Amino acid sequence: MAAFAILAFLSGAVLAFRFRVFVLYPIIAVGALLGFVTGLAAGNSFWAVTLGVVTGAMALQAGYVFGTVGRMSLLAAHVAARRNRRALRARPTQII
Repeated sequence: MAAFAILAFLSGAVLAFRFRVFVLYPIIAVGALLGFVTGLAAGNSFWAVTLGVVTGAMALQAGYVFGTVGRMSLLAAHVAARRNRRALRARPTQII
């Protein structure tokens, strides 16, 4: 289950860079459906499958938050760098 949670976390982080938050609804729904079907078909108990699905959904959402914070941090650094470049260009040169 740890590998599944890590994969869901990283998938959420990747989704955050490309899509808005509403993409999580269908991804979680499809993941829950597939998780329940495969877990119950493999003979796992209902509560074990439910725990796996909930863990995957929570890891996906946490990864999305992590990816959004990373995207905003990169955007803020980019804006600051552009502002510094413009300020350097706008400064008049001093001839001594």
